[in-house]
Amino acid sequence: MSDDLPSLEGGNPGSKKRILLKLLLAIFAGLFFLFQFGLVFNSLAEAPDPEWSGKNYPVIDFGELDPMSPVKKHLAIVATKKEQDKKTEHSFATEKYYNLVTGHPIEEMLPYIAKCDKETAIFLIAIAKKESDWGGHSPQKEGKNCYNYWGYRGTYNQTDSGYSCFDSPEQAIAVVAQRIGELLAKNIDTPQKMVVWKCGKSCAGHDPVSVQKWIRDVELYRDKLNS
Repeated sequence: MSDDLPSLEGGNPGSKKRILLKLLLAIFAGLFFLFQFGLVFNSLAEAPDPEWSGKNYPVIDFGELDPMSPVKKHLAIVATKKEQDKKTEHSFATEKYYNLVTGHPIEEMLPYIAKCDKETAIFLIAIAKKESDWGGHSPQKEGKNCYNYWGYRGTYNQTDSGYSCFDSPEQAIAVVAQRIGELLAKNIDTPQKMVVWKCGKSCAGHDPVSVQKWIRDVELYRDKLNS
């Protein structure tokens, strides 16, 4: 054993007792110090700061935090931008419609046409130009405007010539836009294909010159609205 430490082996019994007593006192002193330091440390940790006391702060429940939240926020921003771009594009398109047909009877139908998707709206305007000069020459029944600017032949309230006589501009757009939408859904999406509007199932019995004229005129106004 090192010469620096007192030996408990041999020696005077009184000396041994004094050494043990000193060790015990040192241990108790250490425990007391640790106990006191712990109390002081805890009291400091728990003591209220006057600056923060009396204030209520929201409690964050970390268990409810969604790890996908940043992704969802990004997707929401992208979706909002697309919707804004779509509205802007639609606004420009509607302005083109007005600039083109102002002063013609079809003008009063533009609020309803503007609600249609772009391709349907374009064909509504292009076909109406070819079939009636945008309402300048359209069917009537008993002196009443039939709002049929597309030469549409349906079963509703027919004229003597077989054209549908609609009750209002809104009804006219609803019916005709639906029919154009059905054709577009079948990939009849060009003036060359849309000529079925004029011919029906086949153009065999029609004047080839008038058929080509129909296609060119509808294409002309479709291109104007798409430019």
